Amino acid sequence: MGRHRGRDLRRGISPALLWSALVVVLVVTAGVLWAALGDRADKQADQAAKTCTEGPAQVAVAADPALVDGLKALAQQYNDTHPVVRDKCITVEVAPKDPAAVLDALKNGWDPAAMGPMPALWIPESSVWTSQLTAANPAMVSGQARSLVTSPVGLAVAGDAKDKLDGKFSWSDIPALQQEDNSLRSHGLDDWGSLRLAMPTGPQSDATFLAAQAIASAVSKADPLTAQAAASEAVKRALADSLDGAPRTTDGGPLSGLAALNTPTPAKAPLHAVPVTEQQFYATLKAQPTLNISLIYPTGKAPVADFPAAALAGNGLTGAQTGGADEFLTFISSDGRLKALEAGGFRVYGNAPTGLGSVSFVSPDVLQKPDQDAQNAVTTAVTAAR
Repeated sequence: MGRHRGRDLRRGISPALLWSALVVVLVVTAGVLWAALGDRADKQADQAAKTCTEGPAQVAVAADPALVDGLKALAQQYNDTHPVVRDKCITVEVAPKDPAAVLDALKNGWDPAAMGPMPALWIPESSVWTSQLTAANPAMVSGQARSLVTSPVGLAVAGDAKDKLDGKFSWSDIPALQQEDNSLRSHGLDDWGSLRLAMPTGPQSDATFLAAQAIASAVSKADPLTAQAAASEAVKRALADSLDGAPRTTDGGPLSGLAALNTPTPAKAPLHAVPVTEQQFYATLKAQPTLNISLIYPTGKAPVADFPAAALAGNGLTGAQTGGADEFLTFISSDGRLKALEAGGFRVYGNAPTGLGSVSFVSPDVLQKPDQDAQNAVTTAVTAAR
């Protein structure tokens, strides 16, 4: 009986079942080995990347001078992470560049001897510049430029004039105030004559172009300003009247205009006002707190400098450089890092700076950004008139 039961047990284990169990064991073992080999390959790839097998690569950033100090600090933070893109060790270098010179070089051929390394990222003061590049050569701008920080545009005036002028006229009133005799008398400034608003177009003069956009939008009642509205006779006439006879600043830019406003006899000064960004006004007062100047806003929507970050392509840029620029943008735009730029007087994430003391950061209604053709039409009109 015992032998019979043993034979029954042996006969109860099917060969098919034994083979199935063996297959399962083999599959599981193969999976474990495959995962181990995959982990080893990933680790080897990571180690190879960390050794920068393709060498170093510099990512040049051409930025508005007002942004440079803050961006350099952020670039150092990024470089300290030892970034590697396409097996190249990335180093981001930020340099101040005049946007007119950058635009000209990008359109006509970048000369490293004259301009330094070709930038993979361009951050001018406003989209006045990037819209021109996109119109001239859209392939050079990779994707949509993104605004890093903002700063609304107002008019800097002699301190004594603020109470008489702040919020007392609109952007559409500027052409008449510039051209009509004794136009400021109606604002209680009897001895001032007509408004003498400088409209500089030299370095760091984006506020002039943006103010012209606001005038065009207010006159045409188009928000955002369209190319059709910008081409209207009413807008052309308004811009011509705003620019005709406008006083010059000593260096062709707005900052010397701020200095000229600081006079004991503002009524007889060669200029009464100059368009500036809120950030420029703040930085000037921070450096020279005794200046008797004020920032006012005409009624209506205020134009805004948007500091667009445009990733560039072509002109010999490598994949590591364009990829590094993209990673740098992602890095500084995450975890609230852009808040570090607020100390320079910039608005970050649309919020007015706090705790800076020397300037009251008001929040005017914001003018929508015109379409590309409208922006370029206004820019052309202002440049031609000056």
